[in-house]
Amino acid sequence: MTLTPPPTLMFVTDAIRHDYITAEDAPFIHGLMQTCSHARRLRPNFGFCERAEMFTGTRPDVNGYFCAITLGEGSDFSRWDTALWGLLDWETHLGRRVIRRAMREWFRRIRGITQPICEIPMRLLPRVVLTEDLFDYHGDLGKFSVETILDVLAREGRSTFFDAFPSLRTPAYWDHERVEIFLPGIERPHHFYPFYQGVGDHIGHIHGPTSEERRRMVRGVDAVVERVVTAFQRAHPEGRFVVFGDHGMLDVERTVSVMPMLRRAARGAGLRSGRDFDVWLDSTLVRLWFRSERVRERLGRWIAEDETMNTHGQILTAERCVDLHVPAPGGDYGDLYWLAHPGVLLWPDYYHHHVKYRGMHGYETHVPGQKGYAVWHHPERTRVTLDEIEGIDICPLIAEMLEVPVPAQCQGINPHDRMGL
Repeated sequence: MTLTPPPTLMFVTDAIRHDYITAEDAPFIHGLMQTCSHARRLRPNFGFCERAEMFTGTRPDVNGYFCAITLGEGSDFSRWDTALWGLLDWETHLGRRVIRRAMREWFRRIRGITQPICEIPMRLLPRVVLTEDLFDYHGDLGKFSVETILDVLAREGRSTFFDAFPSLRTPAYWDHERVEIFLPGIERPHHFYPFYQGVGDHIGHIHGPTSEERRRMVRGVDAVVERVVTAFQRAHPEGRFVVFGDHGMLDVERTVSVMPMLRRAARGAGLRSGRDFDVWLDSTLVRLWFRSERVRERLGRWIAEDETMNTHGQILTAERCVDLHVPAPGGDYGDLYWLAHPGVLLWPDYYHHHVKYRGMHGYETHVPGQKGYAVWHHPERTRVTLDEIEGIDICPLIAEMLEVPVPAQCQGINPHDRMGL
């Protein structure tokens, strides 16, 4: 079946850094860059919600999606069984692993909750809510804070094959399973085919971006890109595509264990977590909610004056948040943000407890290692080569390929327009 306009493939290679793309490690993607339009680097926004960037073309201070999980009302876990599991939330190494595994199976099989519990303290779990994954991008059209490209496609009568794209509220698939789901899907007549491979993020975290394991991973990802793009072009000879890495990865150079220091500071000030304040530990970000101005003043002063906290990171002021295009402190994401310097890992955090990561992202994005890449095929456009684009520029590029308007609040710039073409 011939579609008008021709179909578009969007292939996300999670955490594939721009300098991973070499003739030796990624021969197919490197070859595409010799014949297709491309950007040597793709700069993501600061934060952990890259899918919001690519599907809306907006930054976190506009779309409201900054961190993947935060504290609020309406948690999937706010029921009696969470409190019962909390009685078994032991701190011993073996006990924690066994009990957490049982908890995950309970919530998945009995409650039907696919949202991960990771290493989140049980007392916080009843208040844990998702942000960009609160709704399904494809199934819950019109429910996001801003218009998405999928909203536009539905309004314009364009169809999307979304079965191989992930979220935190849908069943999790391994990368090879997504390939087996996706390849038959290419044969079905749709206009938009988003596709995702996540092994780059996993291997980059576990082994680090300069490891031999990372190099082998890139060769594997490159082979999947070749397989999928080749199959797509065979099924849709007039089709258009964009392949990109949504962010990069930095080597972890040092770790900081924040909770013991924070507990000591709180005890010294007569404060207690859960009663006077709440804390959330992302891998690179400490977020605090205060119950009173007195608590804000005492803990804020400790963070501002503590030598370890000052050496390894910085408090993000309201002015700095404006520069980084993220929601200001005092809202849904916390009353105070502390951001680790590049190469510093908070460990353990609320996502990782047993394995100390060797690679991390989520730092200020001007750092070269934070950046991905992009290559695209649009036969009706003059081939261009750019030094750098933003993650939000993917959305208007996809909109042009699909010949639909950009989402209403899109801030991205079509890369061809950056060149004046």
